[in-house]
Amino acid sequence: TGGGNNTAVGYTSEQNNTTGNGNTGMGAFSMWENTTGSRNTGLGSAALYWNVVNDNTAIGYEAGNQTYAGGFNTSVGASALRWNQSGYANVTVGDSSGFSMNSSSDNVYVGKSSGQNNYSNGNAFVGNYAGYKNSSGNNVFVGDSAGYNTTGTFGSVLLGYAAGASQSGNFNVAIGYYAGEKSSGFFNTIAGTRAGGSNQANESTFYGYFAGGRNTTGSDNSYFGTEAGG
Repeated sequence: TGGGNNTAVGYTSEQNNTTGNGNTGMGAFSMWENTTGSRNTGLGSAALYWNVVNDNTAIGYEAGNQTYAGGFNTSVGASALRWNQSGYANVTVGDSSGFSMNSSSDNVYVGKSSGQNNYSNGNAFVGNYAGYKNSSGNNVFVGDSAGYNTTGTFGSVLLGYAAGASQSGNFNVAIGYYAGEKSSGFFNTIAGTRAGGSNQANESTFYGYFAGGRNTTGSDNSYFGTEAGG
């Protein structure tokens, strides 16, 4: 090897390193393929196994395992960012967080299986299973299962347990337990437990427990109060 300042602990850790510098690999097969990558840290069995680039940190069994072209990633947890190949500047914390995404960038996932099957950019998901199956970018989901099964949702903010869990609209704000759960409208503001749960309208405002809970049509609606317009 022509590299320097490297630390390798574990069976075949950093076995193929040639000119990489400043790497730390601990665990069987950690950073096994790394040849020229530098300033990487792989802690855990097979962590950063295929890594050959710079500035990645992976902690946990098979964390960042497939990374070979993307840099500046941080993955913490068993299988966190497992299939990432070319995505950049991602932070995933939690078992299987960001597990399946392979080319997405600029995401932050915190929680077990958060963003597990996401393939988009610029998302922030916090909570177990938050954004689990999300397929679009530039969203903020906070709460267990928030945005769990969102499809095509872009530029939305979902806060609360299962808020917008199956939402398909864009540019919506939903705050509360199951708020906007199955909403498919655009530019809506929903706040309250189960408010706007089945909403299909656009540019509407629902405030209160179950407000607009059964609303399915129309636009520019305003419902304030418990079960208003429900």
